[in-house]
Amino acid sequence: MIHLLTEASELLALSLDYERTLARIAELAVPRIADWCAVDIVNEHGKVERLAVAHVDPKKIQFVHDLEAKYPPDPNASTGVPEVIRTGKSEFYPEIPEAMLVASAVDEEHLKLIRALGLVSAIVVPLMAREKVFGAITFVSAESDHHYTDADLTLAEDLGRLAGLAIENARLYRTAQDEIADQKKAEADLAAASQAKDRFLAMLSHELRTPLTPVLAAVEALQSERIPEELRPWFAIIQRNVELEARLIDDLLDLTRVSKGKLQLRLEVVDVHMLIPQVLAIYREELRNKKIHLVSHLEAEQTLVKGDPARLQQILWNLIKNAIKFTPESGTITIRTQDLANHHISIQVQDTGIGIEPDMLERIFEEFEQAGEPGTTAGGLGLGLTISKRLAEAQGGTILAESEGKGKGSTFTLELAATNEAPAKPQKSADQKPRTVGPKRTILLVDDHVDTSKAIRMLLERQGYEIVAAYSAAEALRTIKDTPVDLIISDIGMPDESGHEMLPKLRKFSSAPAIALSGFGSDEDIQRSYEAGFQEHMTKPVKLHALREQVMKLLESTD
Repeated sequence: MIHLLTEASELLALSLDYERTLARIAELAVPRIADWCAVDIVNEHGKVERLAVAHVDPKKIQFVHDLEAKYPPDPNASTGVPEVIRTGKSEFYPEIPEAMLVASAVDEEHLKLIRALGLVSAIVVPLMAREKVFGAITFVSAESDHHYTDADLTLAEDLGRLAGLAIENARLYRTAQDEIADQKKAEADLAAASQAKDRFLAMLSHELRTPLTPVLAAVEALQSERIPEELRPWFAIIQRNVELEARLIDDLLDLTRVSKGKLQLRLEVVDVHMLIPQVLAIYREELRNKKIHLVSHLEAEQTLVKGDPARLQQILWNLIKNAIKFTPESGTITIRTQDLANHHISIQVQDTGIGIEPDMLERIFEEFEQAGEPGTTAGGLGLGLTISKRLAEAQGGTILAESEGKGKGSTFTLELAATNEAPAKPQKSADQKPRTVGPKRTILLVDDHVDTSKAIRMLLERQGYEIVAAYSAAEALRTIKDTPVDLIISDIGMPDESGHEMLPKLRKFSSAPAIALSGFGSDEDIQRSYEAGFQEHMTKPVKLHALREQVMKLLESTD
C-alpha cells in the first residue's frame, strides 16, 4: 500500500500535466488493485469526459469504448460516476449482483454486452480537494475474481484525494499562466502556485512518513531482543527497506530542490567499494527469486570519492533496480568499477535485459520515460533514472546509457571524480542505556497516530521512563495541567491544533524541554519548530537510538 501511494504521489507531485499523469495512475492501478480502471474528469466547461481507461487485456479497452459509444452513459443516473461526481461520496460494491446489471441495461443486447465484461466487484471514488469534486476514478475487479474490501476502499479514496489535490494545483497553475498580461501579477501567481506545490509535497511527505515510524520502531525494538540468529537477517531486510522508503519520499522534495538549485549535499569521503555491497544486499532476495546471476568486477584502485553517501547509494539503488526490472529470469547483471583518466572512477551496471532502442538513449533520463514496449508489465514510473542523473550532476558526476538495441541488454555508467582525502574515522557508538539520576522521569508523548504513539511509548518505558500519552493537543493541555513532566515529545501535524501552536500553551504550565517528532522535515519546518520553542526537531521515521540520545541529552540538561 505504501509503495503504491508513493509511486502515485511521485506522478502527481512532479507534473502539472494532470491529464497525462491521471492516465498513468490508471495504468499503475492495473493490475495491482483492479482489472480495469477508468478516470472521468469534469472539464473547465463543467462537462464530464472520459480521460483514460486501462485494462489487464488491452483488447478489452476497445470493447468498452465501443460499448459506451453505442450505449452512452446516462449523465443523470442515480448511481455510478454521475452520482459520485454530484455528491462527492464514494460508491462501494463488494459484489455486483445480477439484479444490478439488469437494472443498468437499456435492452437485452446491452445486458448481454455488460455480462460479457464479467464484473465482480467495483469501487467508484471522487477526485476532490477542499470539498470540490473534479471527477471520479473507477476500479473494477473482473478476471481476477477479487472482491474488494474496506481496506481497498480506503486505498482508493486516498488515491482520489491525492489526485484531487494535484488537479486543483495544476488548474491553479494554468490559471496563473493564463494571466501573464500583467507581469507583476503573473509573477505573484506563479509564486503562489509554487508555494501550493511545496505545501502539497510537505503534506504528502508527512502522510507517507508517519506510518513508517511504528514499523521502524517495532523492528528496532525486536532486534534488541534475544531473537533466533536466523531471524536477524529478515529484520535487517525490513529495516533497510523502510529506511529506503523514507529515502524515496525525501526524493520527492529533493527533485524539486535540485530544480530550484536548493539541494543541500552532506559531502564526505566515501569508498564506493564499501557502498556497492550495501546496495546489493537490499536486492539479494529479488536476485535469487529471478535466478539472476550477479557478477562483480571491482577492479578500480582509486575507490574514494567526495560525495553525499546517501545520494550515491540512491543512484546505485536506482541503477541496480532498473537492471533487475528489465532483466529476464536466469539473466546476468555485472557490476564493474574501473580507474579512468584524469583521476576519475567509473561504476558500471550492465545487464542482459530487453535493451534500449537508439532513439530512446537520449530520452531515457527524461521524466516518465521508459525503455520498454507499451503495455509491458515491468512497472515503475520512469523517474528513477531522472533522479539519479540529477543527483549525479549535483555531485560533479555523470551517468551515461549504452545499448546495442532491442534484446541486447544495456549498460549504465556512473563517473565520479576520485579524491586523495582520507575518510573520516567512524564515531564510536554511544551507550544506549538511559543515564537517569534520581526518581523515574516522566515524558509527555503527544501524537494522534496511535501506532506511532504505542511504539515510542513501549520503547521509552523499556528504557525506564514513565510515559503519559495524549492523542491531541487538547488532551495534552488537560494532562499537563495536573501532571508534572520532565520532557515533552510532540507531533506537529495534528487534526485539532499543530504542535507549533500547542507548545506555547503548554509552556504556561511546564518549562520542560521539548522534542518535535514530525513527518514535516523541510528546512522551514525545522526552523518553525525552533521558533515555537522546541529544543530539537526530529523527522519521521526516526531512528530509535537517535531518539534515545536526544531524550537523554535534554533530560541531563535539566539535572
